[in-house]
Amino acid sequence: MCVLAVLVGSLFIGAVDSRTIGCVLESVPGTRNQFTVQVVTTGQSKVFDCANGTVFDQQACVCVNDMDYTMRPTVPPMRRTTRISVDPLVPTTRPPCLFKPHVDRHFYLEFMHSSSWKPRPCAYGTLYNEEECMCIDRAPISTSICRPSFALDFNSKPIADSSNMQVYVRNEGVESVVDAGQFNKQAQLNIPMFSWLGHKMTVKFRFFEWDGGDREQTLFANCQHSIAGRRGMGSIEVMLRSATKEVVFRIKTKGSEMREIAVPYPTKSWKNVTLTYDGKYFKGKVNDREATVQVRGNIESRSEGIYIGQCPRNGPGGSKRAYVGYIDDLKFYKCVLPEVPSPELFVDRNPV
Repeated sequence: MCVLAVLVGSLFIGAVDSRTIGCVLESVPGTRNQFTVQVVTTGQSKVFDCANGTVFDQQACVCVNDMDYTMRPTVPPMRRTTRISVDPLVPTTRPPCLFKPHVDRHFYLEFMHSSSWKPRPCAYGTLYNEEECMCIDRAPISTSICRPSFALDFNSKPIADSSNMQVYVRNEGVESVVDAGQFNKQAQLNIPMFSWLGHKMTVKFRFFEWDGGDREQTLFANCQHSIAGRRGMGSIEVMLRSATKEVVFRIKTKGSEMREIAVPYPTKSWKNVTLTYDGKYFKGKVNDREATVQVRGNIESRSEGIYIGQCPRNGPGGSKRAYVGYIDDLKFYKCVLPEVPSPELFVDRNPV
């Protein structure tokens, strides 16, 4: 018994250092889970390992759990698992990423038909992860964001979609004058992509009319060429009725007949127009005056998409309902945009 006491005493007596008063254990430099004890009789140190999942704490002079209690738990970054092939000759490396990051992480870039890189939107609530080559990161705001499906600011030449979606716009004679689209009764824009509209939409734009247009003039409509004697009326139309100084809003859904509302407008000034449909109510607004009707169902589809400035001629000898004036800051959404007034909508940029 005396021999055992002497042996234990030889391990620990004299191992006390001025750096760790009261602790005869010392951490091993360069490691976290080992400590040493100096043997006085031999002058050498013996290395011991901490238990799995623990590290040596010099201040506590004991092996403790490898956990920082001051830190809140976090979710580790999402990573795709690489499958282990049964066949050792089959490579396990990932295929090359076919996308590129966009400056806005709500989008990514895709190479289309050997022409150019096109922006593509991520699903709502997600952001593009460049390392994983997919939209898997959660966006800071989890609620759905209503973004334009196409936009025309008329600031560029040639006139093109400014929404980052790069939607094709067919231009027939529309000019950009003082950063606004000029329509001269012969000019029109056509966006053929949107033949189907669904049951939610918002349209916002400004216009400044001039004399010389047809009795009813096309500002925004999905009209089409007449087929089998039927007039090519649109299922969504925003028309200028110059005789009565009204903006006419029309809608035709699969569950209802054509509905129409008219809102008066002031002449020879910029007018701010907003059209909204949420599947239940159809609303037209000009500046601070608005009107609403109750409508239900999906908007009827039209094969030729959206026209701005004039419609195709509705039958032999019929009118194109051509517009004369300016249109600016047009945005089209396939969702209902919350009504937040924008200061730049009230800036009078008279193109005269």
